[in-house]
Amino acid sequence: MTQFYRIQPEQEQHMKFELDAFDFLNKLGDKYELSDLGKPILSDWEPIKGKFFPRVKATMVPDITTWKTDFLVLNQKALDVLKDVLEAMGELLPIEVAGETRYLFNPLTHLPEDVIDFDNSEYEYHASEEQPVGFKVLNFDPNKVPKAQMLFRVEHDFAYNLYCDDRFIDRLKQSELNGLVFNPTLIEPYFK
Repeated sequence: MTQFYRIQPEQEQHMKFELDAFDFLNKLGDKYELSDLGKPILSDWEPIKGKFFPRVKATMVPDITTWKTDFLVLNQKALDVLKDVLEAMGELLPIEVAGETRYLFNPLTHLPEDVIDFDNSEYEYHASEEQPVGFKVLNFDPNKVPKAQMLFRVEHDFAYNLYCDDRFIDRLKQSELNGLVFNPTLIEPYFK
């Protein structure tokens, strides 16, 4: 059976990435806001600056990591390995990081929410809320996730995450790309 994972940055050894919001506003602010990422933006894109920040004991620059929860940041090696997968579902936007070109993956497509296995998933509610605010338990129906999708986003998953299957992980491992971890619980910020 297909196993799915939530993609997360590895935080023990690898630095955190941040996009320079001021550089974005200076270069694209007359046409776009940061919230416009996730929509087509490539035609007007100018390389934006970004930076890696050390964490406690985490000083390695990753080959691939996340920005926010649903954007990937890739070096050239990672781009070469994943370009075919990423171009099929979004845009690759060049960014500048410490004088080097990296790429921000701007995902544009979502799978419909019917890929969620609602019989084996459970909503989370806060105190007096009547509308769900997220999932306590999240599972996907492997029969509804298209076989060609080794990487995907889902409409209305509450958190705008990127998910993958074993094939995506295998591709990263075979190419010895570092910087990501893969959470099989799909919702928890850390492994259980």
